[in-house]
Amino acid sequence: MSGQLRSKISSSLFWSAIRSWASRLSSLIVFLILSRLLTPSEFGVFAAALVVFAFLELLVDHGFGDALVQKNEAQHELINSVFWTNIFLSFLLFVIIYTLSPYVSQLLKMPELTDIIRYGSLSIVINSTSLCQQALYRRNFKYKELAIRSLLASVISGLAGCLLAILGFGIYSLLIQLLLLSILNTIYVWIFPIWSPKFEFKFKPVIDIYKFSSGILLSRVLDFISQKSIDIFVGFFLGPVSLGLYSVGSRLYLILMQMLSSVILDVALSGFSRLSGQIEKMASAYLEAVKLSSATAVPLLVLISATAQVTIPLFFGNKWAESSYTLSMLCILGSVQVLQFYNGSCLNALGFSNLTLLTVLSRTLFSAISLFIFRNSDLNQMIIAFVISQLLTAPISFYLGLSRLNVGLNRLLLNIYPFIISSAILWLSCYLTLENLPTINQWYKLTIASLVSVFAYMLSLLIISRDHFLYTFKFIKRR
Repeated sequence: MSGQLRSKISSSLFWSAIRSWASRLSSLIVFLILSRLLTPSEFGVFAAALVVFAFLELLVDHGFGDALVQKNEAQHELINSVFWTNIFLSFLLFVIIYTLSPYVSQLLKMPELTDIIRYGSLSIVINSTSLCQQALYRRNFKYKELAIRSLLASVISGLAGCLLAILGFGIYSLLIQLLLLSILNTIYVWIFPIWSPKFEFKFKPVIDIYKFSSGILLSRVLDFISQKSIDIFVGFFLGPVSLGLYSVGSRLYLILMQMLSSVILDVALSGFSRLSGQIEKMASAYLEAVKLSSATAVPLLVLISATAQVTIPLFFGNKWAESSYTLSMLCILGSVQVLQFYNGSCLNALGFSNLTLLTVLSRTLFSAISLFIFRNSDLNQMIIAFVISQLLTAPISFYLGLSRLNVGLNRLLLNIYPFIISSAILWLSCYLTLENLPTINQWYKLTIASLVSVFAYMLSLLIISRDHFLYTFKFIKRR
């Protein structure tokens, strides 16, 4: 890896961290406030709408953003053609969903969903105008600008959402917050554009990258189905209240995952793509990324899983106590996925998007089958079925990723096994501490359990592997 590329990636990792952590922390604070002002039913209805919006966003982007990042040279002709394609798709999908929204709300037995979907889908049209600019920001490692953009948009839209909720706007405070977020994000990239569009369109450039982008799109659609299938099943079979309870636990989990994993994953495709012709160097970068996540993200997710029974009522209020099981189980899943995600980034960078698709397809099938079997169960049983179905695909993902990087399983395990064992000890020590502490202030309980479990983690890591302990200690010291 050249010194210039290393410098770009290091700088990008830093600003990607700022972007992810600052915007997600502000979103988390807003979410905490809104959870105390709105009901589980309102959260459930809006969670159902978000599933629709997220799916439409995938179709509009169509994988073209990653194709622009991955392509060695992005010509203006190609960017223009992608830009107008995104806008055309957004208007087409807006008209379709506007027409079908009454049927969607009727199917999910949520009458108030019709207007939320109709107005909220405007965000898809707005976002479509900024997709190319955002891809070019990523391609040029301009993560500092993306960090500023995300932070400003998150804070301003979040404050507006909280104010509207206080004034009694209910679910519409979430809708206006979403639209304002899209508007602010779009305005920023057009105030500071990397590229200026022209009124020209050619099919050939789009067709040339479609093979790559279609694989990304299909992979993301299947991944979306596998990840969001539980939202659909919970909303359809258990109703908006259960979906609201699930959405709080899962939303907190998603924010944590984005803060922990996307810091590196957001830069991974850009960095790995530059190393696609140097397998050994890419393998080294992959192992280092997995090791870093094992040392930091995995134990943190495990800690949050172990303390969920205290943190949810403490931060969100007792009415959301049932969401703690969702958060706990999803964080266990996340501790595996935060390592597994790098396989997809490497495979896409190497041009093997078809293998990524195979992994996602298997996960989608496992998820659909397990949730269908447990469709008449309660919320907690559905969550267990979902988590197990997602974990079953981990061996497939690692096999495909490691085989293409020429990395043996032993080499990977030697890198991470001390962190994994120590994280398991962390969870056990935290669980036992919480179970045996007397009835005291919840803040004291959370603090004591966290300190005991962190100490147990570091001590067990020191006993198992001094080198891995020093690696973690030096990383924390540098930060």
